Amino acid sequence: MKIRLVTLDLDDTLWDPYSQLISAAELMRNWFAEHHPTLTGFLDDPEAQRQVRDAVIERSPELRTRLSSLRREVLKAGLKSAGYNPDEAQAAADAGFSVFYRARSSGLALFDGARELLRALSARGALGAVSNGNADLKLMNLMPPFDFCANPECAGVGKPDPEIFRYALDQAGCSADECVHIGDHPLYDVDGARGADIEPIWYNPGADPWRGEGPPPRTVTHLNQVLDALDRLEGEQR
Repeated sequence: MKIRLVTLDLDDTLWDPYSQLISAAELMRNWFAEHHPTLTGFLDDPEAQRQVRDAVIERSPELRTRLSSLRREVLKAGLKSAGYNPDEAQAAADAGFSVFYRARSSGLALFDGARELLRALSARGALGAVSNGNADLKLMNLMPPFDFCANPECAGVGKPDPEIFRYALDQAGCSADECVHIGDHPLYDVDGARGADIEPIWYNPGADPWRGEGPPPRTVTHLNQVLDALDRLEGEQR
């Protein structure tokens, strides 16, 4: 059977997100220092932020994997504690988060071979992202080649819940046996895909031994091996 849909993880599969997340948080902090300086003490206090984040998640557990909504709620709570009324806090939180979100997405650098791989995958069929992150693929000029992005904000759940993978299948109008998912995380990507009856390919650049649940998955150690892995998989399915 021909593979009609390939889905990809984003963070740590197509790019390293961490340095850009730090940079984006610093830009947001500077924006608040200029426009709402009473919040800077909160932003400079990781323990205070952790306590607020924990309280938000306890009140709204569904936000645990919805990173954009969670960050906005934490900012709003910090602003309200600083004396802003609810409407003012919401407006300032939304504006500050926008600064973070644009910087978080626009400065990401793709791994070697990633852009070429995305073009090749798009030419083969439908291409989707399945990610717990909140990068904006439109800001990154990656839609196309991506046709859609499934993340907790739109799917309502995050990996490894199989429902986020089923959401991706619905977006492409495909069945599980027509899809392959590629990602770096043994639990979120490999086990999550298997939970939705989707064939996983484990992106394992460190060539680490398999310690996850179930049998070792198909594995690639570099993005330039993905197309050959898909060809072999299609050949085995015929």
